[in-house]
Amino acid sequence: MVGRSLESTGASIEGPGESPEVPAPEAWTDSMAWSGSPPRPVTESLHELPADAAFVRAEIELTVSKPNGPGMYNQTAHTLPGLLRLEKGKPVEAHLVGPDGQCWTYRANRVGRKTRWLPFVGSTFPAQDPAPIPEEGAPFIEYVMVQSLLPMHGSGKYVSFMIHDDGRMEDFSKAVDPDPND
Repeated sequence: MVGRSLESTGASIEGPGESPEVPAPEAWTDSMAWSGSPPRPVTESLHELPADAAFVRAEIELTVSKPNGPGMYNQTAHTLPGLLRLEKGKPVEAHLVGPDGQCWTYRANRVGRKTRWLPFVGSTFPAQDPAPIPEEGAPFIEYVMVQSLLPMHGSGKYVSFMIHDDGRMEDFSKAVDPDPND
């Protein structure tokens, strides 16, 4: 059910650098952000992400599609708490405990000349096993919405993006309001 896979394309897949230790899911409600190396919880009250943030709490919405006839799908949204890993202020991994209870990690990977967010599953974070491809007619994750709970340092914009079922990422944090005074 996790999603579709790009591994069958034969393109070389390259992920981000070595992942720091991911805070345990039980700690995700204790702090809004983690910074430093190794990452430590930021204890003071935060109105925006620290400039050196390694992890930030996020809200992750999975849209599950289930085929319901020729060209028709039933969609269900599941909103779950998650953790977003940042490198130099850019998102590189999104972690969540999936609806099946497994550790899920969506990771930005270079596939050929493009960056794709690929799903991984496992028993610990960061998940390392490529997500299984759902069988024909089985429910699958059509897209994943990710948004940080704190805005970025300096800009005031939230990290916000959507991962499509083919791994494409659509960045909403770069959107500009055409009429900010409305």
